[in-house]
Amino acid sequence: MGVAVPHDTATTGAHTVLKATGGIAGTLTLQWGQNGAAPTTGDLEWEGEYVLLSNNVSLDGNKPVLQCTWKPTGATPPAWGTV
Repeated sequence: MGVAVPHDTATTGAHTVLKATGGIAGTLTLQWGQNGAAPTTGDLEWEGEYVLLSNNVSLDGNKPVLQCTWKPTGATPPAWGTV
């Protein structure tokens, strides 16, 4: 998001990806694998240009909770597709 090199939150962690992207427009891609597996060819994805308006990290017990607010931007609306 907001940089030339895509970031994989499964590899680097969501906070690492989000912490430096506030207020920056970029491509946001969400991909869903089947039964909790990593996404593969043919799995669903949602992609579009967004701006990150806020990013809050809190704890719920021992689990981190990320709450982000995104706003679509750009001339092309976000859309469903496949990996």
